[in-house]
This record gives sequence, C-alpha cells and structure tokens, in this order.
Amino acid sequence: MAVFEYRALLNKQRMSGTVVADDRIRAFDKLKKKNYDNIELHQIKGLSAFIRQFSADVK
Repeated sequence: MAVFEYRALLNKQRMSGTVVADDRIRAFDKLKKKNYDNIELHQIKGLSAFIRQFSADVK
C-alpha cells in the first residue's frame, strides 16, 4: 500500500490530508468518490509514510 498526501477542493474549500491506496490512480478514485475536485497527489515514502498510514484521512 502506498501513502499519498493530497490537496483538493471540497465545496470550494481547500482541504489537505493523507490517503492510503494501492497506487496513484486508486488514491485519485477514492478522493473523487468523496466529491473532491482539483486533486493534487504526492507520494510519501519511508518512515513518514509508515507512520502516517495509521492516521490517514481516507483509507
């Protein structure tokens, strides 16, 4: 599982957080299902990714 940091719009409000998914496309799909728009994804690696996967906003 990969961990991504996202920035997106939800109801014209800027949101950010983390999402756990198999790959970038599935992460994008998970956010689209939650009605996020203008999505920017950045993969997180290493120890930071390991720790942040437990507190991810979208799993």
